[in-house]
Formats: sequence, structure tokens, C-alpha cells
Amino acid sequence: MAEQKEPLTYQELDDQIMEIVLGQKVISYKYLDYDLTTYLFRHPTGLEKIWSRSIEKESLQEGIGLGLPTEDNLPEELVEQYFTLEDQERLETLHNKSKAYKIMVKKGIKGSVSHDRNKEKLKDLEKDLQTLTNQKNLAKQLTANFRASEEKYYALMSKCVLNIDREPVWTSLRELGNETDSGYIETLLYEEFIPFLLGQETKVLRYIARSGLWRNRFHASKSVGVKLFSQNPEDYSTDQLAILLWSMFYYNIDQMAEEYKPEDHMISDDDLLDEYLEDLTTKIKAERYSRKRQKSKSKIKSSDSDNVIVTADNKEYISLHKDGVYSDPKDITGRAKSEKSTSYSESAQIKEAKRKNKARRKKRAA
Repeated sequence: MAEQKEPLTYQELDDQIMEIVLGQKVISYKYLDYDLTTYLFRHPTGLEKIWSRSIEKESLQEGIGLGLPTEDNLPEELVEQYFTLEDQERLETLHNKSKAYKIMVKKGIKGSVSHDRNKEKLKDLEKDLQTLTNQKNLAKQLTANFRASEEKYYALMSKCVLNIDREPVWTSLRELGNETDSGYIETLLYEEFIPFLLGQETKVLRYIARSGLWRNRFHASKSVGVKLFSQNPEDYSTDQLAILLWSMFYYNIDQMAEEYKPEDHMISDDDLLDEYLEDLTTKIKAERYSRKRQKSKSKIKSSDSDNVIVTADNKEYISLHKDGVYSDPKDITGRAKSEKSTSYSESAQIKEAKRKNKARRKKRAA
């Protein structure tokens, strides 16, 4: 098996960790024949996110008022301008193939040549599916929803794009909207700012979370009780939230019992680890179900038994064998109440003797 290539070099890893911790990123941006410009991006606060969503809602209503369709009511003729019937048929075919390969991958023998080949084929299918889906979504650019979403991101851009002196490039959303070169701003938005907000790929975040550089930070923070990030929890970025979740994921794997813990080469391979944990979960569920069935059978056998256990503080504790077992508790109660019964316990006999002695004393005194 070929050695797995690391997604980041050591320097890239260190840079990514710092960007996640700070919630900021330095961008060197080049557009056409413009001079190279350096920007500082920062993630929005929770309050800024709420503000941008209010702008999105207002823009949506405004777009509907202007006669723009919503995504739910997008006319077919508009969709077909970007996505033909042949494209739709191909999309459905890819969906069906993808489902079939997912089943083969799930049921295949892990580590076999056919299993690895099916996994690669599934990845290719999913890439083609994503490409076609993106093509189909191009028609959504004509909707009120797309217009509103764009306004939301422009609002965040007006707050979170800074110069090297850490000052906002635009003093307001209005000033950003008055920029003369809309192509420059649009390219900066879609190629740089939105990807920054959406965060890193899961593969990269998992690699960072299990790396020594990050684990040292995480464990030190956990042990000493210091904050990993300078922001308040409500202001955490997508990457900050994700790295915390993946950090706990790998921490819990470290804490697993040795009999269940995956080997190191599995932990460093996302696909192998996910498959191993899925199989382990299935195995543990089966073991639990088996134990429950055994316990249930044991209870049934106990209820079918002729013997009943009666404790000392039970009202039916009258005359028991030394092992505390009687065949029928009703018989116990019946014998206790019957004056003709000869199966009193020693305690009952003593009480009866005391009662008779007391009666004799009263008779003599009279």
C-alpha cells in the first residue's frame, strides 16, 4: 500500500493552527492588472452574524417584491438554461451508481483490492455528482434567495475585511456598495472571503486535530484550564468549533480500552478509522443485544420457578427455611394467621407463650 501523503507541510500546519486560534487570516490578493493588495480577514462576532442575517431577510422580501422567484418556485425554463434534461438524466444515473457503490463498499472485505477499487470509484462518482449539482444550482443565481444571501456576505465583508493596520477597509456597507469596480469586489468575495468564512475541509481539520502541534495545545489547555481561543464561545468560527469537536473525538479514542482501541495506522487514515469505528459500534450493539436476551431468558426462568424469595422485613416473613425459600408465599401468610397452624416460627412461639403467661397472671390477680 502506498504511503499516505500528508495534507500539510509542517510550516503550513503551524500557519493553519495560528489562523484557527486567532480566527484571522492574512490574504495577498491580486486582481487583473491591479497591484498586489494585503488584507486581514477576521471571523464575524455572533452579533455581526445576527445583523447580517437581518439584512438577508430584508433583502429576500425586497427581491420577492421586485418579482424575483424564490428557490422553491424557480421556473423550469430558467433551470433548463443551465441544466438540460440530459444533465438531469445523467445526475439521476450518477445517484443510482453512487448508492450501489456505497453498498458494495460497506459490504466489501476491507483491505482487499476490489474494496479499495470500489472506494476510489465511489469518490470519483461523488466528485461528478458535486460538479453536476453545482451546475444545476447556477439557475439559483436568478432567485431572490441568492440575492439575499449575497447581501448577507457583503455585509459581513464590510465589517471583517481589514487593512494591515487592522482597520476596516470600508467604513460601512454603503461605502462597499459604492465601489467602482464591482468585478474586483465580487472576485474578492467569492474567491477569498466566503471560502475563509466556510472554513477548512474536514480532511484538513482532522489532520490538524490529531497532529502533535495541536494536541500539545489542546491537552495543555484541558489540563491547566486556559482558553484555547481569545474569542467568547458565541463568537467562535466554524473552524474553531470543528477543531474542538475533532479534538474530543481523537481524545476519546485515546481513552478507549486497549481491547477496542484502533491501531496507530488506522487513526492516521480517516477512511480506515471511520470503517473500524462503524464495525466496532455494530459489534458492541450486537453484544449488548445478546446480553439483554440472556438476561431476559434468565428472568423468565426465575418467574417460572416454584421457589419465591422472601426478605426478613417482608410481612410474609413468618416461618422460613434457613435458605429463605418457600414454595408459595400465600401458604406462609395462611399458616401465620391460622390458630391451628403448627408451623409457627420460634419468634411466633415465644410471643404466644408470653401471651398465655400474661393471661394466667391476670386470672390469678382477679
